[in-house]
Amino acid sequence: ADDDVDADVADGDAFDDGDIGAPPSESGGYPYATSSVVGYVVGSLATEIVGSFRLLGDVSGLPALVFLVPSMLSAVTVMAWSRNELGEVWGAPPGDDDDGGGSGAAGE
Repeated sequence: ADDDVDADVADGDAFDDGDIGAPPSESGGYPYATSSVVGYVVGSLATEIVGSFRLLGDVSGLPALVFLVPSMLSAVTVMAWSRNELGEVWGAPPGDDDDGGGSGAAGE
């Protein structure tokens, strides 16, 4: 059994596409991690700009999560929408292929 593992490692086939911890494919990468990091940077910049220029008045101790959470969620949502995976990301029930166009009673 150890010989099989060693042969797989030597051939570069140690990871299958479905393995946990497998490196990303050449074209795939980590799109949701990348988009959430971009959202975090945008939220951090928004926090600094609003705090530095006192755009919301003389508010001390403005919580960063007011900007970080919406910007990260928005970035992930836009990424999921662009990849047509919105239902998968936000937990739509399996088999729910409705585009959100109402109750679907007209099509039955």
